[in-house]
Amino acid sequence: MSIDNEFTILEVSKHNTKTDCWVIIQNKVYDLTNFMKNHTGGNDPLQVAGGDATHLFFSIHPKRARDMLESEDFISKYYIGKVAINCRSNILSNQFDHNTKFYSELRTEVEKELKVKGYSLRDSFLYKTCNICTIILFLLIYKKVFGQNKTKIGWIILLVMLEFMIGTGIGHEAHHGGIVKSKIYRWFAKYIAMISINGGWSMIWMVGHNVVHHGYTNTEDDKDKFYHKLLRLSKYSEKLYIHRYQHFYAWFGYALGLFMKKINLSLDIEEIKLNLDITGKLNHIFFKSIWYYMFIIRPIKKFGIMKIKDIILYQIISSLYQVTLFTINHNQNQNEYHNYTTNDFAIQQIITSTNYSSGNKLINYITGGLNHQIEHHLFPSLSHHTYPEIHKIVLKKCLKEGIPYNNCPSVFHAILEHYNFLKIMGQ
Repeated sequence: MSIDNEFTILEVSKHNTKTDCWVIIQNKVYDLTNFMKNHTGGNDPLQVAGGDATHLFFSIHPKRARDMLESEDFISKYYIGKVAINCRSNILSNQFDHNTKFYSELRTEVEKELKVKGYSLRDSFLYKTCNICTIILFLLIYKKVFGQNKTKIGWIILLVMLEFMIGTGIGHEAHHGGIVKSKIYRWFAKYIAMISINGGWSMIWMVGHNVVHHGYTNTEDDKDKFYHKLLRLSKYSEKLYIHRYQHFYAWFGYALGLFMKKINLSLDIEEIKLNLDITGKLNHIFFKSIWYYMFIIRPIKKFGIMKIKDIILYQIISSLYQVTLFTINHNQNQNEYHNYTTNDFAIQQIITSTNYSSGNKLINYITGGLNHQIEHHLFPSLSHHTYPEIHKIVLKKCLKEGIPYNNCPSVFHAILEHYNFLKIMGQ
């Protein structure tokens, strides 16, 4: 096949399976089918198979990977052509410049500083130990909540917090490729943490969150902003009369939304329908069955229908807790109506995200790094134990360049600002 070949977006989109995986990076087309065997992230390219991988490539990979992309060896093995000129305007990532001087300099500073201070970017022994201990503690508290007839609300709240720590700090991070280098450990973390404990969906999450949300944060193409038509979280959404009251009722939506998604079997069917091989489909069925058994079937079987009260209460508190901590990082007035215009992908990630309790290591651990949302969006493949240190570098760089760096003193300030944001968006 000639490297002068030109492909339409439609032609590329047809190559979207494990045995036929093409991706687009900066208008160039690569066939990564054979490359996935040696890729440190395993089959992660499948989340962008047949589509544009530009922002994912530049945000996740270190400098050596960018150098590899331009090497003669890589080009000769995997580069197969380019996107036809008349199709390039339809590629969303072309609205941003991903390979900028600012992003390159920032990444170099971060990698250098972490190396000097002895931070392991991924395989930290202490970090992995904490992850394992968190899962063990979760299982012990699970017995307090679902292993006895009567449960105190304090145990339920503690279990909710541990579930969130596992879902974000382990499952979420594993899906970004930022937890450890070991493929087996990552596989275990992705399925146990995200599906069996958090009740989520692996590949749907990777496509919807990693590709869409991280690529087009707070833009018209960011589907995470369009939670429900009764909630207006984006300036791109139609304004309805009922939205003027959303600062009151949104919290009920948050409490029910994730819970309803978890028990929605159609989402599991959608996950299975994705372009996964038979192993991927069976993995989802097996690990999601564990979730249904642990949080619904087993408690009812053991204690009868009276236990349904605790099941629902746990899931409602969990949903409210998780959705709130996710929304306050992006859905703020300063993120939606900023006065900074840029086509720099990295700067776009900074101005459309909000931190809270920046630099606080305890809050960083409890939230799985979500309190450092800016750093997470800039370096999603770095383990969140590095974020408190990265925060100092990013903040210093932003102050030097005159770039807004949004930070709330605490989670309570962030929630209050989100309440005001809901009010503004409804008026």
